[in-house]
Amino acid sequence: MLEQLTQMDRISQIQNGVEQVSTTSRKLESVWRTTFKQVNDAIPVSRQRAANTYDLPQVFSENQDELVADLMRKAKEIEYLIGTLPLPESTVDQGLRLEQLEKKMQIANDEYRSALERTRALHSHINEMLQRLLSDGEQISSMGGST
Repeated sequence: MLEQLTQMDRISQIQNGVEQVSTTSRKLESVWRTTFKQVNDAIPVSRQRAANTYDLPQVFSENQDELVADLMRKAKEIEYLIGTLPLPESTVDQGLRLEQLEKKMQIANDEYRSALERTRALHSHINEMLQRLLSDGEQISSMGGST
């Protein structure tokens, strides 16, 4: 059971990592798209920005490098997590495991039925006892009333 929980934890970590890669790649795409700096007067850009809103080339390059490093780090983490997942069971092993589970389920089902039968028997016995007590109480009260 604990092994299954850790597998699910790894799968959740992989899912989170993929989401982070997606977010980082959107940031990288955003950086490339929003830097509409005119580099050649003969080639117009589709959107103009004020000259004072551009990052310096060094800052722009550092931002790109940081985003790429984040993508690479997260990709390596995902690759590691995938590598730690167990290999799939063979069909034979799955069949054996399912047979064992079937046997355990049958035993649990038999135990449940037995407990249910005992519960019904106890319920019936308690009802009988209550009926006797009530009828004995009525006999006693009727005897007390005749004296």
